[in-house]
Amino acid sequence: MKRILLLMVCILCSTLSHAQKKNVLFIAIDDLNDWTGAFGGNPQSITPNLDALANKGVAFQNAYCASPVCNPSRTAILTGRRPHATGLVNNDGGRNFREDDQQWVRELITMPEYFSSQGYESVAQGKIFHKHDSNPEVWDVLGPGGQGAAGGVNDEVAGISWGYSPNEKLEETGDWKSADYGAQYLAKNHDKPFFLAIGLFRPHLPFRAPKEFFDLFDPDTLNIPAGYKANDLQDAYSRGSNNKLSEVQAAGKWKEVIRAYLACIAFADANLGHLIDALDDSQYADNTIVVLWGDHGWHLGEKEHFQKFTLWERAIKTPLIIYDPSKGSGNSFYPVSLQDLYPTLVSLAGIEQPDFEVRGRDLTPLLEDPDREDWCGAALTSYSTGHSIRSNQFRYTLYNNGEEELYDHKNDPWEWENLANHSDLADQKQQMAEALNQMKEFEESPFEQCESVVVRDSQTSEGIKLGINMEYQENDILIYPNPSDGILHILKQNQYWEASYQVFGANGVELIQGTGGLLDMNSNAAGRYWLRLEGYESAIPILLN
Repeated sequence: MKRILLLMVCILCSTLSHAQKKNVLFIAIDDLNDWTGAFGGNPQSITPNLDALANKGVAFQNAYCASPVCNPSRTAILTGRRPHATGLVNNDGGRNFREDDQQWVRELITMPEYFSSQGYESVAQGKIFHKHDSNPEVWDVLGPGGQGAAGGVNDEVAGISWGYSPNEKLEETGDWKSADYGAQYLAKNHDKPFFLAIGLFRPHLPFRAPKEFFDLFDPDTLNIPAGYKANDLQDAYSRGSNNKLSEVQAAGKWKEVIRAYLACIAFADANLGHLIDALDDSQYADNTIVVLWGDHGWHLGEKEHFQKFTLWERAIKTPLIIYDPSKGSGNSFYPVSLQDLYPTLVSLAGIEQPDFEVRGRDLTPLLEDPDREDWCGAALTSYSTGHSIRSNQFRYTLYNNGEEELYDHKNDPWEWENLANHSDLADQKQQMAEALNQMKEFEESPFEQCESVVVRDSQTSEGIKLGINMEYQENDILIYPNPSDGILHILKQNQYWEASYQVFGANGVELIQGTGGLLDMNSNAAGRYWLRLEGYESAIPILLN
């Protein structure tokens, strides 16, 4: 009854005309990590359509899921409540909220329901909740479903299967049909604004795609992940790890698995292109917000792990793009959460804010200025094994048994060295632990200051060391600034390194691209910038005074 009354109030409070409301195209891609051109996770990926969308909107380069598992991640996005609050911390449960044992869960108003209460038609096709038929009553229209490619598996190792049917056509696959369902919907006239959710299943296992996408990649030319390090688990607690790397290596199939994953990403990108082309050709192109997200990341051997199910960066980091035709474009490097989508889309759509609890932050300020200096971000991720929080510089994880991990992403972007027991970082660990508890309970922005690591016009500028160990070694990469100007030195093995780099500035726009061991930023105005260095996952914040 309470939920029904809330929905009635929402409907009565909806005073804006349909013409004033923006449509929403809500695109989910299952198990997609940052191996795309726009997010720089693997330079050998082929994703022209995703990259084009990222260039139009704001690409959140450090976006994190609420959980490294499909069901709790998607439930958190669609309900606005965190996994540890709803109790959905794995893939069990959640098929129908109205039948949940907890009354408050039964009364949750999901994102599509709330948009419906504000005069929208909510439509779903493909995997949006964990299963296509999960919670069917929350949608005004539920499509017929569809899943990935139907090609037969022709190889398998360590429980990872992949393959293709030589005769299968792109247009015959379930994911193409899901994208085409959305394309046909966009081609029609609609009396109401719409919230159209399209879910693409690949690159979820098994890695099946039409043969044409496998043919794009020669496994002999593919690289193993840059974040791989032998014996990486010696100082990690590896909770939830399913260490399959040794089996894959023994079978000589590592690059074959990488090829299959990249093929499925290219397949997903082709389906995305069909959907976006339909939007561009429709009457709704100038009045539709597009949000693209992956529900979590995926390991391809980093930390000796395959698949997801961990509280490490590779399983938690995910692509997020928001395109609003009335907002700006660029890259934002602040940590954000998929948990932020509910309040953000309500804000962007111009509808009434809910009068019930929705966790997350409104990201609209970052769409207006992706690099605004007063933004301090953090993202909380929860799993059945514990909780993890990511700030600009650190990741701190507290497992249920009290064990801890602390990684310094300024110096160690691949999380190779656990610093939880380093006494010189005790204060930072305590700050992260307190922030984790605050975000679990009530606070969405627990940090008062944002970290920056390079300062011009300062005699105390610190260098940045990118390497395995905290103490400097000759094979580490060292970046340091001149103390009185904006020249950065990039060294490897004590020599200037011919590295490829990009510098992003105001509004996340790329300002500098080059190769070499000296980066001259003297012509740049004071402010915060971001340096992306070839082979390193995390962008490096630079503050010029």
